[in-house]
Amino acid sequence: MSNNIKIEKVNINELLDQTNGSIIPYYQRDYDWGEKEIERLIYDLISNKSNEYYCGSIVLCNHLDSKKIVDGQQRISTFLLIIKYLKYFLKSNNKKDKFINIENYQIDSNNLKDKEILQELIQTREENELLEIKNKYPNSRYVQNFLIINERFKQMNVKDIEKFISIFEKIIFSLVIVTQDYDEYRLFTNINSTGLPLNAFDLVKNFIFSKMELNEKQIKEKLKIINEISNYLEIDEGTDKPLDNKKKNSNLNELIRLFNAYETGIFEKSESTMLFRKFEKIYKDNYEENIDKMFDEFIKFSSYYKFIKTKLENEKYNFYKSMRIIGLQFDTFITLIIDILKKNSNYNKYSLDIFFNDEQEQEIEKSLLVIESFSLFRTYTNMRSNDLSRFIPTLHNKIKTYNKYSYSTSLLKTLYFDQKNSDLNTKMPSKNTFLKAIIDATDIYNNKKKSTEKLLIRIDEYLNEKENNKNTSKYSKISIEHILPQNYEKWILEDSDLNEYEIDNYVNSLGNLTILPGKLNNELKNSIFKIKKNKLLEKGTFIINNYLNKKEYWDINSIEERMKWLVNIINKIYNLDSIFLELNEPLEKSDIEWLVENRDIKKIDDESKYWSTIKTNTQKLNIKITYEKICDAIYEYCFYNQSQTTIAKRIFNVPTENNKLKDNNWTIWSIFKILRLEKIHKNKTEEWVKSFIKQNKHLINEIADFCNN
Repeated sequence: MSNNIKIEKVNINELLDQTNGSIIPYYQRDYDWGEKEIERLIYDLISNKSNEYYCGSIVLCNHLDSKKIVDGQQRISTFLLIIKYLKYFLKSNNKKDKFINIENYQIDSNNLKDKEILQELIQTREENELLEIKNKYPNSRYVQNFLIINERFKQMNVKDIEKFISIFEKIIFSLVIVTQDYDEYRLFTNINSTGLPLNAFDLVKNFIFSKMELNEKQIKEKLKIINEISNYLEIDEGTDKPLDNKKKNSNLNELIRLFNAYETGIFEKSESTMLFRKFEKIYKDNYEENIDKMFDEFIKFSSYYKFIKTKLENEKYNFYKSMRIIGLQFDTFITLIIDILKKNSNYNKYSLDIFFNDEQEQEIEKSLLVIESFSLFRTYTNMRSNDLSRFIPTLHNKIKTYNKYSYSTSLLKTLYFDQKNSDLNTKMPSKNTFLKAIIDATDIYNNKKKSTEKLLIRIDEYLNEKENNKNTSKYSKISIEHILPQNYEKWILEDSDLNEYEIDNYVNSLGNLTILPGKLNNELKNSIFKIKKNKLLEKGTFIINNYLNKKEYWDINSIEERMKWLVNIINKIYNLDSIFLELNEPLEKSDIEWLVENRDIKKIDDESKYWSTIKTNTQKLNIKITYEKICDAIYEYCFYNQSQTTIAKRIFNVPTENNKLKDNNWTIWSIFKILRLEKIHKNKTEEWVKSFIKQNKHLINEIADFCNN
């Protein structure tokens, strides 16, 4: 064995005695054990059957003036918390305490978050002191883990805890003591490359510090900066509590992945070690012998990333509106958004603050509008987005070549004009193509629901600004509402002019959709227009619904008129004329009225599939479809209001076993689809049924003949 390394077998008391006064080096990860790790440890100890419980190795690097825990701080910290609880238990039950006096245990670190809280916890002597610490630091990982330990032992009876203590006293470790001649950082890296891996952020942080020549004060300053960058990625936004290790590591890895993509133009998913290797290669290729510059660039990039994740949607900025729609593809566009901010803002490298003047804010707003248009135009024209992950990270380098233009102009030139005549799947459709796609869509509700919700919000915001309203609308909990409901039978009964065949092509189109508070959605349901209109105007908080003020009824023409109104607003929102002019390109004119009047409606129902279903199922079930049976089915459905299941059993005598009845239900449903019989045709008079059969005699005979040939 090397003279530089000595290994000893130690128990828990001997371990704490030898590590007392140690330092956790700057390259160590923070204390991040949680409930899962603690529960596993306690379970392993309880289920242990041998005389000793081996708990792995602890690596201690002995320098002349200090001791450093190179590996093992997660376990040592957790054992200190367990011992603290056991000491309270032993004291309250008048039991002998064989554990070392941890109230005098000292541990130090330049990096370890909440180290003072750990000290306060283990130095408490009374339970009321512990309560104060819990209330003072509710989000500390140490406090939360102590509470987990406390709760876990409260579920055990006294006898079980005593048994646990007897096992706990038998824990042993291999204490590896390394002399100062050994490279402690290399040792740490080797240990973590074979065990539970560090996340990419920790590996990058360690690499940076290993390359820098810093004194103790400089290390503290740099660590403070880098921890400010990462802290928000470790906290749950909703609860303000620390994330579990998996989610935290995922967030930190993502930051490194994005930095790598920004530097190299290649957007790849990789595990922690590969992300670190790519970072290391970036250093060798671009920052060799200048680690300080790389550190500054990484911190700057990370600061912008943090700003985007935490502040970009703040309503104090004019450009927050674009982020609602861009946010639907946030991961795709993040490197480009960072570049927009970097090129159009001021950055303070000491405070890490980012701020804008009015001109910069306007340019950011304009550039984000270009990205928003690019994303939205592609979404509604059904262009796939998987190619963008390779395309977007390369853009900031291409944009540099158009330095005579503003950023927004360079961006549109790159996204639109440079690809206008190409067949690439990364190009941007024209605005007219986008508007036509919206107008022609017969089911924009189901096919583009999320985007349509954001688009309707965008329109509402535009109307608020145009009318100089103080926007009091809250968009966090909204739903899309159909003005003419999807279940429109009641409306047909109220308004004989409504044609159900036309309704199918309009009910889910943009002209029939609006937004309202989610709680109001269930209240309105299928109310007729007069009731729905009054409730929307009375209770709704969205200015987009004021359009209904001038309407006394709602029909197909009303939907088309509102379609024109909405699309005209969309056309104004996505107005990029100023950029076209800067590039000396002809403006693209949009004739909204003509586009709506010439709407290219795609048929929703494909009748061929209904004929096919009838043929297949009648042969499968060996049943006979006759003219008389179809007429009987029409009577049962429209006059007697029977269900399709009842009709299948009564008229075609299909048994319920197996899937026969289910198949025959499809047969009845398909026949009714061909005959255009819907729920709205229930509750009809006998005269109406006779008239319907007479009018459709030829079609009924055709169905019967088709099934029997």
